[in-house]
Amino acid sequence: MNLKPKILVIDDDPAMVDLIGFHLDSSNFHCIGCGSGKETLEKIDQESFDLLILDAVLGDTSGKKLSYEIRKRFPAEELPILLISAFFKGNHPQVKLLRDWQVQGFLPKPFSGQALRKKLEQTLGLCFPYLEPETNYANLQLAYLEYLEHTANEWVRILHMVSYDLKLPNLLIAMELKCHQIVGSAGCYRLDRVAKIAEHLETETRECRLANSKTISVHQKKLRFWLLQLLASIKQDIRKKEITMKDESSSPENLPIQPSPNREAEPKRILAVDDDRFALLMVKHSMKDRDWTIETLNDPNQLISFAKEWLPDLIILDAEMGDFSGYDLCRKLKQDPVLREVPVILLSGHTEEKFKTMAFEAGFSQYCTKEALQKQLPEQIQELLT
Repeated sequence: MNLKPKILVIDDDPAMVDLIGFHLDSSNFHCIGCGSGKETLEKIDQESFDLLILDAVLGDTSGKKLSYEIRKRFPAEELPILLISAFFKGNHPQVKLLRDWQVQGFLPKPFSGQALRKKLEQTLGLCFPYLEPETNYANLQLAYLEYLEHTANEWVRILHMVSYDLKLPNLLIAMELKCHQIVGSAGCYRLDRVAKIAEHLETETRECRLANSKTISVHQKKLRFWLLQLLASIKQDIRKKEITMKDESSSPENLPIQPSPNREAEPKRILAVDDDRFALLMVKHSMKDRDWTIETLNDPNQLISFAKEWLPDLIILDAEMGDFSGYDLCRKLKQDPVLREVPVILLSGHTEEKFKTMAFEAGFSQYCTKEALQKQLPEQIQELLT
């Protein structure tokens, strides 16, 4: 075996190939990516490898069939295979799995870089040094999130073009497989919330595909809901990564980077919208003692475009703003795939119960009367942001 083992990573998800390469390059492995069964067989016939990392599901074949084809060419002693999959969890009978798939190791998704290196060392019977990776992990995560954002946006675009009574079986099958792929890869990228939402979306996509004419409408609405949740979560993570990377790039190079306890607790962004500038000053004054970043907007017509660019953690809307209704603006926010998860508080001069009911029906998270603004508003914000 070479001092730098040569690994062929077989996975049709380029994000997983990149991530595995990132982890293994730091342990002095030489990784080559491969996205199909056909390409795999061509590569192992032309080049020598010390080990194969094989995903259970590929676009043109199953990992099991490919493993059998590989064994026709090379015995396990010459070319060991490490199976990775989100289908089989850690409690799956390992001995039977290894025997049935003719592989020498198994690692369930999601997995960490440390778990991957340890499993490879066990499979190869060797120990390899860990080297500091040259690539910034945050850059890799950001590139992956942007890749997911493009995929989710494309799904949203297609689903907006079809009616609720259309099943689109081919699209649903492709979405279901892709969601399963995201569940495994997002977990490996340590994006647990994205992975969890993708798991819900995978379930609803399958339910939608199998639904009958009576239940298809309900499942398609659920599918759209989880898809928009996925997109919103991806966009939030992208914003967080960009902020973190900007902070890190501005650190003096001659000083050691110390972990900041407040890095993740970045000041929350609050956007207050009202056509009355004085009212906005009062709202801002109510939060003067809080560690929040407050932005005000006195043109309600710019709400959606400004919010999409600034990405607030919470929005405050006045009930009545000239030609604009706070209720209608809230409904627009809840229909937007980027902003629908952002909590919204309504400020109103009315104290009657019917106005509170109207607010909650429109999608507001809280209702605050103007007479109680100074004390009640900060408390409501704190509760929603916690």
